[in-house]
Amino acid sequence: MRIDAVRVQVRTMQRVDPQWRTSSYKASEVSGVYFAVEAGGQVGVGASAAHPRRLTIEELTNQLNDVAAALTHQPLEQARRILAGRPLAGRASIAVDLALHDLVGRLAGLPAETLWGGPVRDRINLVRMVGIKEPELLVDAVRPLYDTGVRAFKLKVGDGVERDIDRVRRVRQEFGESLTLMIDANGAYDRENALALCQGLGELDVHCVEQPLPYRDMAGMAELRAKSPVRLMADQMVESADDVVRVAHAGGADIVSLKLTKMGSVDECVRVAHVCAATGLGVHLGGCAAPGIVDSALTRLALSTPDIDIFAEVGESSALVDDQVLGVVYTAEYATSDGNPGLGGIPPVL
Repeated sequence: MRIDAVRVQVRTMQRVDPQWRTSSYKASEVSGVYFAVEAGGQVGVGASAAHPRRLTIEELTNQLNDVAAALTHQPLEQARRILAGRPLAGRASIAVDLALHDLVGRLAGLPAETLWGGPVRDRINLVRMVGIKEPELLVDAVRPLYDTGVRAFKLKVGDGVERDIDRVRRVRQEFGESLTLMIDANGAYDRENALALCQGLGELDVHCVEQPLPYRDMAGMAELRAKSPVRLMADQMVESADDVVRVAHAGGADIVSLKLTKMGSVDECVRVAHVCAATGLGVHLGGCAAPGIVDSALTRLALSTPDIDIFAEVGESSALVDDQVLGVVYTAEYATSDGNPGLGGIPPVL
């Protein structure tokens, strides 16, 4: 079977929160990209998004257009070999990888989670992110999501220890102990302030603090973990299985955040999750604001991979105003697959 056509399309999507910011960047919109592969009368669609600091939309599009030209009219069974021979950023390769998984699932008439080994759970707990807000405004930012039934949040922080502690305290006092709260500083703090933050959060029942220190400060993470009353999660300092081993040997984290857009493929994400489990590290499935196809893949991956925690960031496409949300059924605090072939839903028309 040969690939009949490959298409790439860029879409600029506005954020629901136009004031979105983290400690490392601000963004009122997201540049999404769709990658469609047509073969055997079916179309598989993958997607990704540019990142303000890591990969521009021009770089992302150029890489995907190059792959599209290389794949067109080639045998479908050779697609991954062709993909493996090209130097792609993770945010580019994941769009192609998901398109191929989606296409195979549609050709086989089977949902991706079945092809990936079969579900080990029937639903996952939805985690939604909330950008940095003034402490007195954060409760109002959380409330609309809370009112939909969401009960797990990742709060972006990083503009001052006392302000961050105040943020968490306000949310905890307003919504009570039913919330699961994660904190993400995106590498904003030095060692002294990171310790002060973790100690200040110790009595607020925080699930974990993500990447409080700069991305390459492994020694600092290990030192902080030995003193912190709150579990630490490593994100940007883990981009490969080798990084996982280094974190485990250094004692630099309790949990690792894995992202499809970071690992570059479903298979690599699963492989690194297995390495995390083998070295005693928890596995959190992180997300980002990207087309809903990515959320569908994240959901199905969390459903079919036992090493991944039941709390997962699989709803961030909902943070975009104009997106085609595909393949995920959201019910209050939970998310699950729609059970349709491939990555589910109806592929967007490119």
